[in-house]
Order: sequence, then structure tokens, then C-alpha cells
Amino acid sequence: MRAAMFSETRSPVLSSLGAVTAPRFQLERSTRRPAWCRSRMDGDGRRASPARGLRLRAAVFLVGACFAISLAAQVPAPGGPPAEPEVEPPEGPPRVTLDLPHGAHPVPPGPVAADWDSIGKFAQTPAWLQDAKLGIFVFWGLFNVPDHGSDWYPRKMYSHEEDAAWHAAHFGAQDKFGYKDFIPKFTAKRYDPAGLADLFARVGAGYVVGLAEFRDGFALYDSQYTTWDAVDMGPRRDLLGELATATRARGMKFGVSYMRMAHWTFMFPRLVRMPHDLFDPAHAEFYGPPQRPKTPVSAAFQEEWLVRLQEIIDKYQPDTLSFDGTLNERALDPLKARAAAYFFNRAAGAGREPALFTMIGEAGPAFPSGGLREFERQGRAPKDLTSDVWQVTDPLMERFGYISGNKTATAGTMVRRLVENTCRNGTFLLVVSPRADGSLPYEQRLTLNAIAGWMDVNGEAIRGTRPWTIPGEGALVLGQGQNYGGRDIRFTRRGDTLYAILMDWPGSEAVVTSLASGATPGTVNRVWLLGHSAPLEFTQDASGLKVKLPEEAPCAHAYTLKIHGLKLQ
Repeated sequence: MRAAMFSETRSPVLSSLGAVTAPRFQLERSTRRPAWCRSRMDGDGRRASPARGLRLRAAVFLVGACFAISLAAQVPAPGGPPAEPEVEPPEGPPRVTLDLPHGAHPVPPGPVAADWDSIGKFAQTPAWLQDAKLGIFVFWGLFNVPDHGSDWYPRKMYSHEEDAAWHAAHFGAQDKFGYKDFIPKFTAKRYDPAGLADLFARVGAGYVVGLAEFRDGFALYDSQYTTWDAVDMGPRRDLLGELATATRARGMKFGVSYMRMAHWTFMFPRLVRMPHDLFDPAHAEFYGPPQRPKTPVSAAFQEEWLVRLQEIIDKYQPDTLSFDGTLNERALDPLKARAAAYFFNRAAGAGREPALFTMIGEAGPAFPSGGLREFERQGRAPKDLTSDVWQVTDPLMERFGYISGNKTATAGTMVRRLVENTCRNGTFLLVVSPRADGSLPYEQRLTLNAIAGWMDVNGEAIRGTRPWTIPGEGALVLGQGQNYGGRDIRFTRRGDTLYAILMDWPGSEAVVTSLASGATPGTVNRVWLLGHSAPLEFTQDASGLKVKLPEEAPCAHAYTLKIHGLKLQ
């Protein structure tokens, strides 16, 4: 049975009336949930007394009614001008959070305490992550159902005029058909995690990341703390758990992305004259209700965020843990220290090598210590060789979530990004975007299969390698409109074997100027082209290593010279 809920603050609307204070009430179960919301726990026989239920309904109605009265004068008449966003929208009702008398669970016994010195001393970059180089992030959720705009649809349908108008035209007004009403349409009927895992393994991914919860607050896993999840509603499947099982069955590591902190303010409505359902008390457990932007995150919500993360860690035992940028506030550092210590100690107890990723914001990394740097999109990736291992999270489509008509990147683009990150000591987390029914579109499969073909030939230059002393030569950073040329080369190494990856086919001869005679200890004694059966002819002089290439390239996109004889260790 899920934990009880309570309203954590004094209602700003009631306070402004100077009459009554919003009650602190327990919401064990909404009395007005529509039929499609019925939980598998509804038949447990534990029901509140009729009298208590009446008191609860009266209290909830009073809060909602007073807030509705305060907005009534702002609602335009039918056919009036479109609602305009306001710079400072009024506050909404108080946030409803889990009733946790003792807070979240304490940090379990283990090598890590909830302080940054302890966390920093324990955290290490896992060897498996350094070897993997390539991961795949399955990014999808309830936000895919409308198939419009972006994965920020749940926010924009209440806050941006064009998106709000589009929603009303296609589904109905926001007070009649709100975001919650997409849940029955979120079927995942074609979701095949085993098939996806097979594809990801063929691509050469070393780990797969699943989205546990997006900013919209709908959990894709089986939670004891809410019925607004994919097991109790919509698909009625543990989408995260099924992916974890399929991933590990194929020898890959499994990670989790958790974005619930953003739910505190994410869906707050800015079109204040537009009627909506966000402040309806019957749906407070799902919507929040959302708080006005820049409202400090309450202690109660922080505890709820943590206990739900602890549930994910205990149930799915992730190898990696990542978040979005809303966790970067310094005020949340004590909370993050408890989360990191919990994650690391659970992993240590199970013998796992964990990786905690930290987004980089204006105030620095989200986690002051113990986290590996994560960059959203390739354009933010480090341009130089680094001593630390980091991760770039980059979508295969124009946007992270699937939207019909968005372009899908080519295999050549993604292969070269993988190479660019690998040669600089980074990893590449490629984001795939299923439709709302769980199917992965043909265009994305086509690109993934082409990447798999490239990895079949060149994978040894990526997986299990380490960076050389320099990332490459030629154009290390492409300018606007610039394309790779035959002189653009990137380096990786495995022991004393050097891989020189040609970012474009140079023609009959490849010249590696970084391997001029005497520039590197040792002497080149043999050169292969991966995918070509015989060793290649070469010369080495003061201008560089010059390699005669075959007439036909062995693959597409990028081409790897395997070089022996150097002393690289």
C-alpha cells in the first residue's frame, strides 16, 4: 500500500483571504479518480471510514474551490482573445507530498558516509565503463503520446500559447482534457525490450540506460509510493524493470536516469487566464500541484524525492545513476550527499562497480565530488584530451523524445561523434526515442544497424581502448559548415598498439604526421587497415608515417589503421 500524502504548506489563496488556514490532511487515496486510474491495490479492503472520507473531501474541496474563485475573474469569456503569459504568475495550491514521519531511509552500512570527502574518496571510474565507450539511453514516456513539439509538451501545453492552442484544437480544452488524460492512450503495446536489447548488443553498446521518471511525474517503474505509474495505469507493465532484465541477460550493464526533482515546478501554468486541471485536488498526487518557478524546494518534497530514488536503487540495482540539470542547486547538496552514499553503499554491498554522473551547471557539477561529468549534447563535450572519464548524452533524433517528422542523424554523424569522444577519454551515450507504443522507428533502427556494421569492422579501436597522448591531428574542432578531410585523424591505443582513425577516406595514401621518425618511442614495423586482410605498405620519415591504401575502403564513415612497433606504455 502506498504511503499517505499530506499538504505541506499554508494555502496562499486562503491566507490572502485572511480567514482560514489550509488543513494538513492525509490523502491515502483520491476519492475522485476516474475508472481508468483504478490501482491493483484498490481491492485491499483497507478503506477510510465514511466520516473521515467526508471530512477529507470537504477539506480538499475547500482548498480547490477557494483557489478557483481567485482565478475566476481572470478567465476570459468564450471567444475572447488568447490568454497571455504573465511575468509573475500567482502562486498555486500547496504541494502535496508523501507523509514520511521519519523521512527517507537512512544511509545503509558501507564504506561511504553522507559527506563529500567520504564520497570523493570512495568513488572510482569503473573499468567496465572505460572499456564500454558506447551506451544507449532509451528515452520515452507519457510525453510521447501527443506526438507534438517536444518532450516538454506537458509543460508547454499549459504555458505556451501556440502549444496550448494546438492541444485544445486536437484534444480539447486543458480543463476538460489535461495531461493526465493521455495516460489511457499510453499503451506501450509494441514495446519489446528483449528485441531492443538484442539490437543494442549488436551495435556494441556496453551499457543501457532506462528512464525511471521524466519531469512530468509519471513513473515508468513499479512504485509502492504512487499509483501514477506504468504498472497501475496506462501500459500496466514495469517498463523500466523489463528493460533492465533484458539488458543484463545480454551481458550489458544497466543504468537509470531519474528526473523527478524538476517535477517541483516543471508544469506550473504560465497562461494564468486559461482554465486547466493542474490545481484540481483530485489529481494532486500526480500533478503536485506544481509550484511557481524559483520556489525553494521544500524539505518534505526532498524526502519524497529521495525515498523514491532509494526504491529505484533497491529494486533495480542500477550500475549507473544520472539526473537532469535541475539537481544542480547548491541548496540540495546535503540531499545529494545522502543519495550518493545510499547508491554507493548499496552497490558495494552487491559487489557492483557503480558510476554516478553529474551534470555541469553554472555553479559547477551537481555533485561536488564522486560524480563523473556528463554533458548534454555533443556540442558541449570537451574539446581537449582530459584525465577524467566523462559522458556525452546525445540524441539520435533532433530532440530527445520522439516526434513525427523530426530528422534522424546518419550513422556517419554518430560514428564520428563516438570516435571524437573516445579519443578524448569520453564515453558516448546515444539516445534512442521510441514512439508512445514502444516501437523504435525504422529510421532509428536503420542508423543503429549501420553503426553496428561499422563496429563489426572497427570496434577493436573503440571498445577496451584508452586515449593516446594526443587526441588526433588535422581539424580537431570543426567550424561552422566545415567537413572532415583525409588529413583529419583521431587516435586510440590498446597497450602498445596504436589506432589511427581516418575521419574521411584520403584516397590512395594516408599520412600520419604525428608519427614522424623519432617523434614517438619505437619504430613502426607493421600497419593494417581494419577490414582489409593483408598488411599495408608504408614508409616513415621526418614528414610522417605514409601508408599506401587499397583502392576500396573496407567500410563507410571512418577507417582505422592498426599500427604496431611503437612503445606507448
